[in-house]
Amino acid sequence: MKLSAVVTIAAIAGGSAWADQTVTARMAPGLDVRARNVAQHLASEIFAGAGVQLAWPRDCRSCPDADIVVSLSFHTPADQHPDAMAYALPYEGTHIVVFYDRVQQKVEPSRAPILLAYVLVHEITHILQGVMHHSASGIMKPYWDATDLFEMGRKPLKFAEEDLGLIQLGLDWRRSRLGGTH
Repeated sequence: MKLSAVVTIAAIAGGSAWADQTVTARMAPGLDVRARNVAQHLASEIFAGAGVQLAWPRDCRSCPDADIVVSLSFHTPADQHPDAMAYALPYEGTHIVVFYDRVQQKVEPSRAPILLAYVLVHEITHILQGVMHHSASGIMKPYWDATDLFEMGRKPLKFAEEDLGLIQLGLDWRRSRLGGTH
């Protein structure tokens, strides 16, 4: 059975039980407040459109049990995940590393927080899905081209339907593993 058929069946069977799912993400310090706020706000808006509420506690000491932990690299070695702006550990289920120096190099400074938001959404999606899946278009493309980068500033990139289904499957799995809602 094709992946899209499995996802469609799961989405129909699962209904919208995951729509009230809240995911807590903790980001390491180091970004200026404006960049952090813009990126977190946009990432939250994108996920809200997919039925997932992202919570970004202001005081990281108050969230030791965050669902997702985002580390930032400001001096990434060239041989560490070449050409990537970040990576996630979906099978581990918690950790993301963002190469913020590479994000800043990819676009003009005023657009870096927007690109950071999409990088966060892309990597958080890997964590929520629990797999290293990429789509042919939208947020979960393996690499964004110049057109994608331009569009990010004009209108939100979208999730492919298969990505929404995989997010639901991943959230359902996380919820069952935790013994209820989280």
